[in-house]
Amino acid sequence: MIAFAFSFGSSVVSPILPLYVESFGVSLTTVGLFFSAYSTTWSLLQLYTGHLADRYGRKRLLVIGLLIYGVFALACGLARNFPQLVLFRVLQGVGLGLYGPAGLALAAEYEETGRSMAFYRSAQAAAVIVAPALGGHIGEIGLGYPFFAAALMILVGSTASLFIREAERKTRAATFFGSLRRALAKRSFLLLCLGAFLPELCFAGLGIVIPLVGNHRGYSPEVIGLMFSVYFLVFTLLQPLVGVLSERVDRKPLLVLASLVATLGFLGLFAFAKAEEMMLSMGLLGAGLGAIFVQSGAWVAEIAPMEEKGLYMATFDGVIDLSFIIMPTLVGLLVAQEIDLPFLLCALLTMMAGGVFLLIRPERRGS
Repeated sequence: MIAFAFSFGSSVVSPILPLYVESFGVSLTTVGLFFSAYSTTWSLLQLYTGHLADRYGRKRLLVIGLLIYGVFALACGLARNFPQLVLFRVLQGVGLGLYGPAGLALAAEYEETGRSMAFYRSAQAAAVIVAPALGGHIGEIGLGYPFFAAALMILVGSTASLFIREAERKTRAATFFGSLRRALAKRSFLLLCLGAFLPELCFAGLGIVIPLVGNHRGYSPEVIGLMFSVYFLVFTLLQPLVGVLSERVDRKPLLVLASLVATLGFLGLFAFAKAEEMMLSMGLLGAGLGAIFVQSGAWVAEIAPMEEKGLYMATFDGVIDLSFIIMPTLVGLLVAQEIDLPFLLCALLTMMAGGVFLLIRPERRGS
C-alpha cells in the first residue's frame, strides 16, 4: 500500500510537470535543469540515508521521508514563483532520498525476499499505470491540482506506515564507511550491481527511443503510449508470480532466463515494424527486465546482513540509477546513426547481463 501510494504521488504529476514549470515563464533549458536538480538531490542522498535507516530505524526514516515529500508536494502546487517551485521540488527530493532506501530495506527484511520485493515493485508499477492518466485529467482543471492529489496519496501512505512492524536487529550498523567497505568487498554484490546495471541502461533508453522509433514508423502518440502501458501491465501482473517462483528455484538460472527473454524483446523491437509486434516485444521486456530488476534486488537483500540492509539496497539502487545519466546521451548518438540501432545495443547488454549472473556463486544469507 505504501509503495503504491508513494509511486502514485510521484507519477501523478508527470504529465503536467513540464507544462507547470513552463507556466512560470522559464526557458526549456531551465526546465531541464529543474528536473536535474530534483533527481540529483535524491540520488546523492540515498546512499547515506540507507545507512541512517539501518542505524536509527527504517520505519522512522520512511515516515519522515513520506511526510517531507507530501508536505512539499502540497507546497509545489501552491508555489507563486519559479524559485519557490525549485526549492519545494528539491525538498521533495530530500523526502524521496529518505523514503527510498528505508522502504526497500523494510521490504528486504522478510525472509522470502523474492516474493516481498516482487510485490513491492509491482505495487509501484501498478501506480505508474493509473496515476499519469489521472494526473493529466486533473491537470485540465488546474496545473497545480495533481500536486494536491499527490499530497493526498502520500498522506494515505503515511497513515498505512503506522501499521508497519520493523524487525528487531541484534546489533547496530557499523560506521558508514565500514558498512560500505563490507558491501564492496563482496564479489556477489558487485556482480549483482553490474548484472542489473546493464539492463537498467536499456530501460533508461526506452523512454527516448520508443517514441522516436514509433514516430519514425508512423505510429500515433496513443499507440506509442499503449506500448509503454503493455510493458508496465506485464510487469505488474507477472512479477508477483515470479516472486513466488523465486522462493522455490535457484535465483541464478531465473535471472539468466530473464536476461534471455529481455534479449529476445529487444531483438523483436529491432526486427519487427508492426505495432502489434512491437507491443509483444514490449511485453517480453516487461517480463524479462522486470524479473531482472526485482530478483537481482531480492538477491542483494538476501545476502545483506540484517543490520546493513538499508545501505546495501541504497548502494545497489544508486549504482543502477547511474544508467539514467549515461544512456540518454548514448541513445542520442546512436539514433543519429540509425534510428533503431539502440535496440541492438540493448540486446547485447542484456546478453552480457546473463553472462554476469552466471558468474555469481551462491552465498549464505547475510554473510
